[in-house]
Amino acid sequence: MAKLETLPNEILCEVFQFITTPQLFHAFDNLNNRFAYLIRNVPLHVEFSRVTKSSHDVFCRLIASDAEMKKNIISLRLSNDETVGRIEDFVSVISLNHLDNLRSLTLDQVDEAGVQVLLPMLRSLSKLCYFSFLRKTELESDCIQSGFGAPAPQPLDFKSILSSKHLRTLSLPYFICNPISIHEALNVTSATLFYACTNDVLQLFISAPLLKHFRARKLSKPCMQSDAPTNVDVNAVHLKDFLLDWCDVECDELEFLLKRIPNLKTLSLSSYYDVDEPVAYFWQKLIESSLEHLRVFNFCFQFHCKRDSSDGLHLFNGFQNDFWHEQHHWYTNYTIRRGYSGAIYTIPYSRSEYYLDLPIDLEDSVLSNDPSTFNNVKRLSIRNQQITDNLPYYFQNVQSLILSKEWYVDKYEFSYVKFLSSIVNTSNVTCLELRPDYFTAQSEFLDLFKILPHLSSLHVHRKHLNKFYDDINLCQYLKGLYIKKLDIFVTSYRPSFAPDRIDIKTCQLFPYLEELCCTYVDQVDVLLLALQEWSKLSYLKTKRISKDITSWIEENASTLKIRIDFESIVSDLAEVQMMIMLSDPNPDSE
Repeated sequence: MAKLETLPNEILCEVFQFITTPQLFHAFDNLNNRFAYLIRNVPLHVEFSRVTKSSHDVFCRLIASDAEMKKNIISLRLSNDETVGRIEDFVSVISLNHLDNLRSLTLDQVDEAGVQVLLPMLRSLSKLCYFSFLRKTELESDCIQSGFGAPAPQPLDFKSILSSKHLRTLSLPYFICNPISIHEALNVTSATLFYACTNDVLQLFISAPLLKHFRARKLSKPCMQSDAPTNVDVNAVHLKDFLLDWCDVECDELEFLLKRIPNLKTLSLSSYYDVDEPVAYFWQKLIESSLEHLRVFNFCFQFHCKRDSSDGLHLFNGFQNDFWHEQHHWYTNYTIRRGYSGAIYTIPYSRSEYYLDLPIDLEDSVLSNDPSTFNNVKRLSIRNQQITDNLPYYFQNVQSLILSKEWYVDKYEFSYVKFLSSIVNTSNVTCLELRPDYFTAQSEFLDLFKILPHLSSLHVHRKHLNKFYDDINLCQYLKGLYIKKLDIFVTSYRPSFAPDRIDIKTCQLFPYLEELCCTYVDQVDVLLLALQEWSKLSYLKTKRISKDITSWIEENASTLKIRIDFESIVSDLAEVQMMIMLSDPNPDSE
């Protein structure tokens, strides 16, 4: 701290930008007058990720009582994801209307009650430049998915809600606007939609004529025939980047859309094609006729052979002419499994997730030996049906690893430890998921965890967890790992049998646990045991809980410092999310 005090105010203000606002005030507010003044006169980026309930409440009261602090808040992120009711808690103390200089706002997992509270506030945010909104209920444009007979939420016309002329970046679940407001232009230059059909995108093109960057997590077929693309006279002349995580529309519909982006430079998409479609020819003609400025084309096309592996090879060969290689320098890999399903994708592989379904038919596949091909992959799923040696794959930057084996693989025949070490930089892996069909020798579990020294999150089937208890050396090793998140799941559920029940052995195996997900809580003692043994536990989510236990928890929630979000109730079971809010050891010190 003495060294910090020697720094000039300008440097300190720069340093403070890298610290979340609650942490900033917790660390510097009571040190001296200089720091107290500085932290109240710098732009504040408020985010409550990993902040306890008591810290959250203390900080909200601090903001509410200080008009200058409200003026300095330029960025705010509120989320109900793993922090139940956090958005409602914040706006009940501090109205968004009072944050006059707010430039960036992220609202994550907003429920229906929250939507109604937030709507009037959003209309008053005249200086907003960035807005991200994710609703708790999944909406796919006008196709609303609502489970258990719950009333479907109404789609929101975000364009009429957001009035800021400064708005440049939008991230929304969908985009609709009424006919009255469609020609009132937004100044947005970057937009991300979770769900969209072609007409949604065309509406966005009309509403945001300055759009430069667009991404859709899923571009789907119209929900209704009336939503089929129409001959809208619009060209997104400023749009340079068009990214589709998954494209589920026909070729003619996609062509209709892309022809309205004449200056496109970067195109990225994943899709499924029939092997009899002239895929390479379609794309070559479209690019030559309508996308003359395209410089980057990243794709992953999946297919399934109808006759034999030659179907896929024929599809691949279409991408091997001078147009792809000499003119544009776009090169592709081609993989096919023994079951004749496969994929053609540009290299380097552009997506963050990769599914390695073994065995790969190396004789018929065409693979690059460049070790950097999969450097973008952060999440790797591996399913193995047969030993596959000498694979020309290497995943340098994988953080999440999902492992499974088919039941007919000899569980003693194949070693994942040796295999993984040859294709994955395991020192970067922080999250491991063992699927129910993962079979291995008992002794291999310890070897597996030893090659994952930085593991902090474990998603495991109950039957695997039971095996852990039988290995003393494995138990000792797991206790030394800093596993902070544990997800225990079962394949099937019966009320008379709770196979993922938490017991003292589970508590002792993971002493540093902060987050727990499990399928069923059937006894109050189970909950109390978890609270008692895991002193750092801040979040517990269970999919099923008896109504009797639910009633008991509601009556004692204030004593246990638990907030409960009942997502839905079915028969005698409830889908429940419980947020355990732990008090700070010394709350008065804040």
